Amino acid sequence: MRGYNGGMGASSRLTPILISFLVAVAGPILYFLSIGPVAYLSSAGYIEYRAGSAIVYFYAPLFWTGRTCEQFDAVLTWYIHLWTDS
Repeated sequence: MRGYNGGMGASSRLTPILISFLVAVAGPILYFLSIGPVAYLSSAGYIEYRAGSAIVYFYAPLFWTGRTCEQFDAVLTWYIHLWTDS
């Protein structure tokens, strides 16, 4: 074939590595940061935050980590209070 160089270029190899890195790093950060807007929507009455709801299960890892790590709980509580009046 004309114009085919027989392999992947440097940018083609870099793309999956970059995407994997962004998912591995940005994913958990965005997951943590997303609890603030959810706390706001819950406190404003737009969404219902109750036992057994999907939101409780979705954020259960954050709450579990907060129960097991005092420093994480302090940061989580501080961040949630930035979004809510309480």
